[in-house]
Amino acid sequence: MLAGLRGLADGGWGNSVVADALPAQLPDIDAATFNRWPAKAILTAEGEESLLTRLDSDRDTNVLLWEEMPDIADFQYLDELKPGAVTLLEADIQGTTHPLLVHQRFGLGNAYILATGGTWRWQMQLPSEDQRHETFWRQMLHALASGAPRPVVVSAERLFYGDENEVTLRAEVKNREFMPVADAAVTVSVTTGVAGPAEVVEMQALPGEPGFYEATIQADETGMYRFETEASLGEDLLGAARFAVRRADGVAEHFQIQQNRPLLENIANLTGGQYFALDDLAALPEAIQFSDAGILETQILDLWNMPIVFLLLILLKAGEWLLRLFWGRL
Repeated sequence: MLAGLRGLADGGWGNSVVADALPAQLPDIDAATFNRWPAKAILTAEGEESLLTRLDSDRDTNVLLWEEMPDIADFQYLDELKPGAVTLLEADIQGTTHPLLVHQRFGLGNAYILATGGTWRWQMQLPSEDQRHETFWRQMLHALASGAPRPVVVSAERLFYGDENEVTLRAEVKNREFMPVADAAVTVSVTTGVAGPAEVVEMQALPGEPGFYEATIQADETGMYRFETEASLGEDLLGAARFAVRRADGVAEHFQIQQNRPLLENIANLTGGQYFALDDLAALPEAIQFSDAGILETQILDLWNMPIVFLLLILLKAGEWLLRLFWGRL
């Protein structure tokens, strides 16, 4: 939304449904917010990182180019910014700075406020070969249009499937007016790294969700699976979309970090144990105290290091001495 004599708050936009999408609150319409004071556009720290305000690929050169920009011809005041808003340009008016170009994400798109209608001075007061004004507006239009959703969008729950052989694809189909199409013919062509013809699967419409279609693909082999979805209504092609996932085996231990309760209960049943949920932890000390399971400890000792062997040798030697004494053969 651009500023102007009857723009933003002066145009009553603060009382419209559009105000919900704007990245800043608009002031009260009782006071005029539009003025024709010249103002200097200043690049903010966020603006230095944004591609929208990138006039040159070199960061220092980009800052210098903005510092050299002529003053804008007018300015319109905004109220406080919304929590998710980012200021890309500020306006320096008589030593105080105010938001000039503000951006925020809204729903699936982007919302911008440019609080001036006087960027034409950049074109008129710069040399004719200077492209800064054209570059700024070209990048602004690209930022506005690049986030527009496509007529056909296909997705899956995730991009990587480990030890799972079913991939559920979900497609959203819209017409040229971007309205959901509930009776389209939607197919998905499945190709893998394995040589062979592509498999074509028909996607089914989801009841109660107009414009949404779903199909389950059997991914028995490991590797990359590529999906190309086409949607048509009669003879008209509504659009196409591509998507890819990767399948691998033997990796569930590394990626599936959630508790596998059926497996734990089965192990407990097979080994004569018991599965304890978090709510049952109070009974755990009692169960451990009366457990019939013993504790075995195995120690391996050298025979000649045992005290009984030493005592036996002494007894043998003492017995020999006594016999010799008895027989008189000392």
